[in-house]
Amino acid sequence: MPRPVSSAIYAIALNYHSLAVFSEAARYYEIFVNQFPEDREACVPIGAAPSKDPCAKTALSNAAAFRSGLGEYQKAVEDYDLYAKMFPKDKAQMAQLKFATGRIYYDQKKYDMALDRFRDYLKNYAKLGSPALQVAANTFIGKCYWDKKNQKEALKSFEAAENLYASKSLLKPDARRRLEALENFSELGSGFNLAMQDLDIRGAGNLLGSEQSGFMEDLGYETYQKILSQAVTELKNEEFGDLYQEEMDEGQQLTGDDFVDDCSIESDLEMYFPDTYVPGSSERMLLYRELDRIENDDDLAAYRKRIIDRFGPVPREGEELMHVVSLRRLGKRLGCEKIMLKQGTMQMQFVSNVQSPFYRSTMFSKVLNYATCHVQQCALKEKNNKRFLRIRDMKSVEQAKNLLSFISQIKVND
Repeated sequence: MPRPVSSAIYAIALNYHSLAVFSEAARYYEIFVNQFPEDREACVPIGAAPSKDPCAKTALSNAAAFRSGLGEYQKAVEDYDLYAKMFPKDKAQMAQLKFATGRIYYDQKKYDMALDRFRDYLKNYAKLGSPALQVAANTFIGKCYWDKKNQKEALKSFEAAENLYASKSLLKPDARRRLEALENFSELGSGFNLAMQDLDIRGAGNLLGSEQSGFMEDLGYETYQKILSQAVTELKNEEFGDLYQEEMDEGQQLTGDDFVDDCSIESDLEMYFPDTYVPGSSERMLLYRELDRIENDDDLAAYRKRIIDRFGPVPREGEELMHVVSLRRLGKRLGCEKIMLKQGTMQMQFVSNVQSPFYRSTMFSKVLNYATCHVQQCALKEKNNKRFLRIRDMKSVEQAKNLLSFISQIKVND
């Protein structure tokens, strides 16, 4: 039975994969393979059904393709070589790997190493691969010789490729698409486009397919992504906080956005669109939903302008409601999981894990700077392994928003 941590790591990789964040997808695929060897054969991502193939096969082949496409050739070769070591009996995939590493060496202008891989492919694996790859292998051999100024050998290889290409009409549809992709993306640095074309042809995994859809179809994709994102953030905070610390040690300026998935707001203040302002209940619900999806000040300003054009000047309760959007965003940036505005006091609840690197970040230093400079107004507390900052005399959402904006802009020494 695979451990929850390994399943979550694999789910993180699949999530980044589906969002086309390929550098992070490759990194988490590699973490899964290298740190959880006992779970390589079978793994169940969060909210998914089991896959028929060993997870390590998918992880390594995708990681290698992404590394190659991103120009990280050495890591790509390492992933391909590890695949060959782990699955030596998978001859069909070995054929693909021989060609892929040859292509990587060609992109690096290591022509002799590329020639060795392409020749090995044609001699020992050509019958296992597609005819399109046979054409491409001969073409790349010709390109290697051409760049090495050996025009005679280059022309021989180009002729062999041309003879194979002449029978292209006999190829299967997928083989023709691969061959056309190799023709279109043959220049240095085009490995990423080639990798993406290949993923499109053979399918980019089953995260959204019938085999691994799990309960996602019932929830809807957006809700599934939100739940998965929350699980990823929680895992990174509790199990892999050292990843954040490494990034901070490398000089990256992390904010609360890196540690908190969302900031919830609780308040006893009046924040709504009165029915005297927006008469229809269904229309009010649509406005609330649209407001909840706004993520930046420009969109918020455009939203405010639209409702003024439709309904007239916004009442105080409506203005307070719109300030909540900015308050949530600023709270999340400052590492708040929850903000409570009640009885004239604002309570900010920070990242739950008190050992989190967030508490050594520049952003939390700004919070501490403000609290220590306003000791009569502020009180830092810790209760049940949770840290809070209470600030008195907060009479409105707008006032709270302006204060958090001020704190986020405080200059502190690194």
